[in-house]
Amino acid sequence: MKKIFFIVSIFVLGNLGFAAPLAKNQIASDAKWLAHIDFEKLTESSIGSYLLEITQGALAEEMDGPVSVNLEAVLQELHSATAYGTTFEDHPENHSILMIESGDKLKAIIDAFMIQIEESNEGEEKIKALENTPFETYLLDGELHLSFPKEGLIIAGKSFEQIERALSVIEGEIPSAAESDSGLELSGSDSAGFFFLASANGLDRLQDVPPQARLLQKATGAQIALGESAAHLHANLVLSTSGPKVSDQLSRILEGIIALVSFAQVGNQNLDKLTEGMSVQYGDDYVSLDMKYPTEDTIKMLSLLIEEVL
Repeated sequence: MKKIFFIVSIFVLGNLGFAAPLAKNQIASDAKWLAHIDFEKLTESSIGSYLLEITQGALAEEMDGPVSVNLEAVLQELHSATAYGTTFEDHPENHSILMIESGDKLKAIIDAFMIQIEESNEGEEKIKALENTPFETYLLDGELHLSFPKEGLIIAGKSFEQIERALSVIEGEIPSAAESDSGLELSGSDSAGFFFLASANGLDRLQDVPPQARLLQKATGAQIALGESAAHLHANLVLSTSGPKVSDQLSRILEGIIALVSFAQVGNQNLDKLTEGMSVQYGDDYVSLDMKYPTEDTIKMLSLLIEEVL
């Protein structure tokens, strides 16, 4: 099972040859959250190169066995990855979709990999080609569908019905986020130049939120963007609010969190330098936290965190 999900993770952290901006006309109008990666900007950045090196090392170790995959060939073929879901409740994984845009060689690579698995001892019940589907679809480990509805497009999801629905959005048969206000574009946000973007709407209606995330219940939506420019990691968090009073409260909370973080340490590194690059702004219906930090120092900090975890 781990191997299957590591394969899927390649789609999210691949090494791409060109940018693929978020296309709102491929997102369902009723989406409650989305995540998108611009792989050109990611792989051009120092932080992206570091993260991809770590990920590829973990993948190579995990997939060490009778079944292997040419990771370099796969990574060269990936163009973009976009995920979205239409609910946070009642098994949200059954209402979520991962869409991958790829080059024309990726399908052949996957087909060869599937054949390799079928001929190995690991092929038993791990991958099954489904019959009576309108386009080629595999069932992985009995729970994840991987479909190839058209050339250059892969759609993955736990529910085949959700895959068909996602394709209908792409083909214009179902309203998309480009045609209606999904609430996923927030006031005070600016995603230009970022390699990662994630957004969610309806956070104030979430149930059973852990104490560490209670801050989010004061916001109606959230958006985070990550990028790199001028040798600095740039992060931007925007929380949408129901009015000026909540905006003022959230801005004060964020300022307090920044003050606490300034006294923390990762390994032997103080985080006061990190908080010096943070700023909070707010308006009538949003609060924004902006952060800039040297990429070199960010990589050192990540290395220390990984060493502590491992």
